[in-house]
Amino acid sequence: MTKGTAVLRQQNEKRVLAFLRKERISSRLDIARHLKISKNTVSLIVEKYIKQHIIQEVGTNETSTAGRPKIKIRIIPNSLKSVGILIQHNQGYLVVTDYYSRVIDSEIFTLDTSEPGRCLDEIGRRTAALLSKHPETLGVGVGMPGIVNPDKGFVHYSSHLGWSDVDVSQLLSLHISLPLQVMNNVKASALATLQQLETETADSTFYIRIDEGVGGAFLIRDKLHFGGSWTAGEVGHLMIDPTGPLCQCGRKGCLEALIRTKAVRQRLQQLEAAAEYSEGEASSNTGSDAHVSPWGNAVTDRNTEDKSVLIDAPLNAWEGLTPEERVYTEVGQYLSTALTHIIHLCNPKQIVIDSPYGDSEHFKQITMRLTQGNTLRFPYEHTDILFVRNRENPAVGAALSVIQNFENYE
Repeated sequence: MTKGTAVLRQQNEKRVLAFLRKERISSRLDIARHLKISKNTVSLIVEKYIKQHIIQEVGTNETSTAGRPKIKIRIIPNSLKSVGILIQHNQGYLVVTDYYSRVIDSEIFTLDTSEPGRCLDEIGRRTAALLSKHPETLGVGVGMPGIVNPDKGFVHYSSHLGWSDVDVSQLLSLHISLPLQVMNNVKASALATLQQLETETADSTFYIRIDEGVGGAFLIRDKLHFGGSWTAGEVGHLMIDPTGPLCQCGRKGCLEALIRTKAVRQRLQQLEAAAEYSEGEASSNTGSDAHVSPWGNAVTDRNTEDKSVLIDAPLNAWEGLTPEERVYTEVGQYLSTALTHIIHLCNPKQIVIDSPYGDSEHFKQITMRLTQGNTLRFPYEHTDILFVRNRENPAVGAALSVIQNFENYE
């Protein structure tokens, strides 16, 4: 077998695994047709994996046409595994997943993140102990907040952890001999979330995650686009309100500072306390064209100049809204501004919003209504906006990145 033939065979082997991972169950003939490679080549690959106990036959699929029935095959889930690590402020999370990203083992632990060397030494030791129980593991993926170069496994800066210029891959490799993938935690979340969506793979997707911070990821098909400085999709630091609160990045009014979970909790506490103190005072400004923002500044409804863009009543009609609905109205206003910029600049086929506010119909309606009003009609109508209900752990996405890299045949 020539070198070129060997490379082609290896590429086809990875393509077969990638196809079976997504389809779960198929047949040799269907794989050959979909991947446009010969049935004989597919049969040789499948037989190899059967001998290695990676693929198994699971019955037949009767056909309406003459000929032998198709033999169904699938990947044995636990034959190939991956480990994912999530590093957060003072907390670590380890997962072992099967080839379908189902968690089969996990560990959560308190972690001192004040000193990177000691922190990564502890993670490395814990991971090595976990790997000894799962020898089928292909590699280890690490998700963490900050600006991360995934090619080198190098963290340039993480405000959440207080780290600068840390070679995560090098420090972890002292304990881990398997391939390592280090990436931003939000980008890891994007991989896990998109895999679980019951939709066709979009040509382009913009993913937004709202949590203790706000981040984003831009994907072409199902591949992450990192950009020139590995910050593509960093929606959290779009400046939405220049008079807003100070963000961790040092600027005022970033989307993260306005709608992250801590800011929303604080705003809700303010409104609930005000309502308890005086119901009359809490609603005294409802007759004006402006309302008091969470940061003590006057905020005018952006849609008041052109009422034709509003589907229902103006957003500054606060009568009858609960404190929670008021907060979600404000969050929807800020988020919709960011969505408008994303649609106009990136023109994604779909936007996926992953937030703890997704169960609130009021939040979703306000966000959609304002985005529609502020966005050019044609690109808005060609963008699907989805709200995620079941949140995925970034550690699962980090583990998935290892599997995707293993399947990479380009």
